[in-house]
Amino acid sequence: MEIEKTIISIDAMGTQKNIAEKIIEKDADYILAVKENQPNLLENIIDEFRFYKPAFVYTDEDIGHGRIEKKSL
Repeated sequence: MEIEKTIISIDAMGTQKNIAEKIIEKDADYILAVKENQPNLLENIIDEFRFYKPAFVYTDEDIGHGRIEKKSL
């Protein structure tokens, strides 16, 4: 199967180390489900989002309608 440079999405049934390794070998990325029956993995993922700091922040300023509007993404 040609999956190079694609993103593979698999539900919990397909969440196996050997499947993830094969996807990586084919130069693709994956989105795998994580359930509460893997508490350490789930906690690590939650912590990644909790303590994430973006590498850069895009800021846009717009002046109009009598106000200055600042947006950060």
